[in-house]
Amino acid sequence: MTKTRNIEKYEYEAFNDGTCQSMETGSNTVKCCGYQRGSILPPIINLLCVLTGGVLYLLLRWYPKYKALLYYNKSQLYEADTILVKNKGGFITLCSVTEQPVKHFEYQHEKFVWSEASKSFVLLLGKTGTLAELAKTSCGLSPEQRELCLQIYGRNSMSIEVKSYGKLLVDEVLNPFYLFEVLSVILWVFDEYYHYAICVVILSGYAIISALYQSRKQSSMLKDMVKAVEMDYVTVCDDRGRSLLIPSTDVVPGDIIIVPPQGCMMPCDSLLLTGTCIVNEAVLTGESTPVTKVPALLVEEDYDPISVHAKNTLYGGTQIIQTRYYNHDRVTAVVVRTGSMTAKGQLVRSILYPKACGFDFYREAIILVVALFCVAAIGVLYSVKIFVERGSSLMTILLRSLDVMTIIVPPALPAAVTVGTMSSKSRLKKVGIYCTASERINVAGKVKLVCFDKTGTLTEEGLTVWGVLTVTGRSLVNIEEKPQSLPIMSPVLHAMASCHSLTKIDGVLCGDPLELSMFESTEWDLEESGAETNRFDQLAPVVVKPTGHRFVNSVETASPATPLDMKVPLEIGIVRQFHFNSNVQCMSVIARTLGARNMVVYTKGAPEKVLGMCNPDTVPENSLITLSYYTSAGYRVIALAYKKLPYKFNWLQSQKVSRDQIEVDLEFLGLLIMKNTLKEQSAPVIHELQQARIKCLMLTGDNMLTAVSVSRNCGLIAPSVPLAQVKVSTTLPRTVKLLPLNSSTDHIETDASSALAIDGPTWDDLVEYFPGLVPQVATRSVVFARMSPQQKANVVEALQSLDYIVMMVGDGANDCGALKTAHIGISISSAEASIAAPFTSAIQDVTCVPKLITEGRCALVTNFGLFNFMVLVGLVQFSSVFILYLEGLEMGTFQFLYVDLVVTSSLALVMGWNKPGERIVPKRPISRLLSPSNMIPLVLQIIVCVLSQVSVLELVKCEPWYVHAKRAKGDDYVVSGWENSAVFILSCYQYVILAVTFSKGKPHRRPIYRNRWFMITVLSLVGWTTLLLIAPFDGLSRFFDLKDFYRNDTVRFRLLLVALVTVNLILSLLIEVRPNLLKAMQTPYILASDLIAVNV
Repeated sequence: MTKTRNIEKYEYEAFNDGTCQSMETGSNTVKCCGYQRGSILPPIINLLCVLTGGVLYLLLRWYPKYKALLYYNKSQLYEADTILVKNKGGFITLCSVTEQPVKHFEYQHEKFVWSEASKSFVLLLGKTGTLAELAKTSCGLSPEQRELCLQIYGRNSMSIEVKSYGKLLVDEVLNPFYLFEVLSVILWVFDEYYHYAICVVILSGYAIISALYQSRKQSSMLKDMVKAVEMDYVTVCDDRGRSLLIPSTDVVPGDIIIVPPQGCMMPCDSLLLTGTCIVNEAVLTGESTPVTKVPALLVEEDYDPISVHAKNTLYGGTQIIQTRYYNHDRVTAVVVRTGSMTAKGQLVRSILYPKACGFDFYREAIILVVALFCVAAIGVLYSVKIFVERGSSLMTILLRSLDVMTIIVPPALPAAVTVGTMSSKSRLKKVGIYCTASERINVAGKVKLVCFDKTGTLTEEGLTVWGVLTVTGRSLVNIEEKPQSLPIMSPVLHAMASCHSLTKIDGVLCGDPLELSMFESTEWDLEESGAETNRFDQLAPVVVKPTGHRFVNSVETASPATPLDMKVPLEIGIVRQFHFNSNVQCMSVIARTLGARNMVVYTKGAPEKVLGMCNPDTVPENSLITLSYYTSAGYRVIALAYKKLPYKFNWLQSQKVSRDQIEVDLEFLGLLIMKNTLKEQSAPVIHELQQARIKCLMLTGDNMLTAVSVSRNCGLIAPSVPLAQVKVSTTLPRTVKLLPLNSSTDHIETDASSALAIDGPTWDDLVEYFPGLVPQVATRSVVFARMSPQQKANVVEALQSLDYIVMMVGDGANDCGALKTAHIGISISSAEASIAAPFTSAIQDVTCVPKLITEGRCALVTNFGLFNFMVLVGLVQFSSVFILYLEGLEMGTFQFLYVDLVVTSSLALVMGWNKPGERIVPKRPISRLLSPSNMIPLVLQIIVCVLSQVSVLELVKCEPWYVHAKRAKGDDYVVSGWENSAVFILSCYQYVILAVTFSKGKPHRRPIYRNRWFMITVLSLVGWTTLLLIAPFDGLSRFFDLKDFYRNDTVRFRLLLVALVTVNLILSLLIEVRPNLLKAMQTPYILASDLIAVNV
């Protein structure tokens, strides 16, 4: 074996050890097994592939597992030259192992390398480690190091293959169903069934060409999307400190990138080392508000680019709008991930390889198709018996018997399964809901529970300052509705003016809506580094000051270097920012007032967090009562605090100090009261979902009482429903209690009607100490407050484990984990595709939820109806053909043509055009084809149709004018006869009856009479078939090989046939509406929450 380089210094995520490994990769779980190519069997198998006319080759192509067994020998992973990868959905891929520069294989645009330490393949991720390690090792790369890294990590690009039309055609034609269609056409040509064969070739050709065009178009669009984010050249620093201009595709993890002052499109994921950047991340998260990126603290903390250190990471594909730097330093960042490893690469991979949704519809559809082939095999064998008894030639026996196979399994069956989904996807796109995983639309039809984020989802994004409560003595009593009226030197006013991360882009103030509202209420101005701030020697890149020129006495600034009678302008420079973090739930700044002796720390954040940072002597006695009052009323409350730093605390110290060192022993300043308006559509949507028995809950990072108040206002919690907060005691022995929201000691009793609320820290304690109670708490809780992004994802997983089909609705920023974890994730964003979720809604409110659910239910019902219709069409046609075979007759060429092209094709097309119902109903559509509620009616429909055909045959034989047609013998081809005419006309009615039966409208779709094209098609086909029965002209009868039904002595039979059609229709409709007998056989539907004990 070729000796490979040691990969240990190139960071990775380890697989499990063993011969066969498994791990999470992207959004899929994969299992890998090692194989070595054999030396004896492969040549023999290749010869057999040729001798069997390619049949063996196709079987091995469709079932790579057996290809691996025949061509390869199972081996230890370290000896393998081929890896068999099996994902959670059972799909298998064979990947070749490459030895140089390191032993690796690639799967779905990800590289897995061999690790001698763990004796397993590992996923190559890029640079990892602690923040301190990343900074310490970020000294630039030499040309040799870059070349080696380039060989290992590959080019900084994601190769999206745009297959040629020839290759796409081969892939499409070699699909089992299309190949079956090709063989069917060959059979029909030999059978001189040219008309239908030509029509099928034309229609299939059109379908294939359309599929090829769409596939190539989507690949081209995806490639263009990837290419649009690639820069031509970037500037990097080498190991000698020199600046080099290199192609962006040559950037590797470990490179030091210099971010240009004018901004750029980031070519890779990088950790910011120096300076700050204003970034537009809408292309990834859907978050339209630009975000500020700051250098990371160089501490011994594991680097997590997705959640914990998102504020310090510049993601590939995002637009750098503006940069800032201190003194004359450059804005630099160390490359951590390139190519498909980047956040942009994850988005592309999620589009290319969507996460398996675990939906049974498609798997069970394949099982039913296989069952149809088994039925067809039985039909073929019996047909052989019939034609052998006739004395037919071998060619006739083969043609007639194999023809049965093409009848029972309609070639159009695969396309029919997707009609409903594609129609719904098209309608969703028209209303501004974009989808990157079409199969999830069906899953949306089974949603049982919806989780909502609060801010920006249920409530407006913006906040309005209602007032500020300041400290007087030891209490909070004074409410100032206009913060700008506070004394000019008030620390509260200074905290509101400086404790933020706002910036100006093209002269417009941008940033977090909360901070914008807070700052604008002060009526101060913000200036960034320039002529007006040079008195800070550019050490404070942001300066805030009152509108206009306000001067204060030098005595107020307490600077000994300034004469006491001198007036100085009031300007506050923001020296250092500690940005808001969802896990920390607060932010701080270090600021200095012009001419002041000391620097000052200003902090704002969640009251629970900030109060814990303050000196208890400065906290008012009524702070908790006041906080409870305002949060219970639905206000958003932000606590303010500050602290003067020592006189000797200088700028250099301010850049090195950690937030843990400064966010202690603060002086409490007051509470900022903000009003978060509920969106107008939130309450009606939640009411609609609850009426449909879809459980709704809130997952938010906001304060518990505020979240509860908003939940009450929007109807998540009814006014009459008691609510208790779950608490885990911190003392031993640990216990779980249900407490009133405004108390920490009293225990309250609840019953099954009580709702629960829980916060993030308590959830973690519950999972750790009382895992057995998690299902009970998860199902009864309506409000999950103070939840971090990871905790939101954990809650969604807990609900999924209880058999809930979960939908998560959020803004795509802090909700990324939960959106990707849920079965259905909707990111409310203006972008067409988001890294956060498979669905992106341009509708900026929660009305997208019922729209998606109704379309999902419509798609599910449509796909079920079309699948059942196509299956029954094949079986009804088989019944007709088989009955005629027994009578020594056959169906005519134009009869087949009429049924296949005019009747079934037109009906299948218009059946998929039915639109969703106008509201969501409690009853959910069935989602399993093999369930008794679907299979029993399906079997009964077959029985009714077959009995009707047998009945019409017996009726026509009882007529006095009936004369049995001459039975075919040998290779004779006899079509015309009373038996043929009666069965053919009845079957034409039956196809329409089945279409009407399986096109039921309410409750999940609109009534069929509102599907205009369907009604036109049905009435036209009924009218045409009736014409064939009542008064066909001579040419029409000869064209369809029908007997002369318009003779006077056949009136009685025609009336009986119409009566039989009516009975068939009534029975079919009765079967489909589920009589009480069928209902009793169904398993009652019970929510998971009803099965779980309520005693906590």
